[in-house]
Amino acid sequence: MECGYIIDLFVIVFTFASEHSHCALSGIIHRNERGRQGKFRAIALKGELGDKKRIAAAESHVAAPEDVATSVIQRVFRGHCARLVAEAAREEELIILGMKPAPGTVAADDTLAAELWVAQVKRKTE
Repeated sequence: MECGYIIDLFVIVFTFASEHSHCALSGIIHRNERGRQGKFRAIALKGELGDKKRIAAAESHVAAPEDVATSVIQRVFRGHCARLVAEAAREEELIILGMKPAPGTVAADDTLAAELWVAQVKRKTE
């Protein structure tokens, strides 16, 4: 679904490219991205409430057979991998659009930001 969103967005941009300036197109893309991020936050908050209900329901269930358990584990793993790929594509898109700085491009005088970036890299590589 995420790929469809990106393709639709680029179709819109290329459709209006002849009618709008670069700044107007950039504004459209930024506005769409902010809307998508807001929608994602709302879904995440709604998901947190659902997680509590699922945990309560899982605690009340009896152990599942092995084949059901393995299919659940595989489904969770595939979903996790798909989310990682989608997040990487989204990060790359934000860097290309200029809404996010490229990793490793930190101002020399901003030591706090540099330390935070190093800590984030260490966490991701562990």
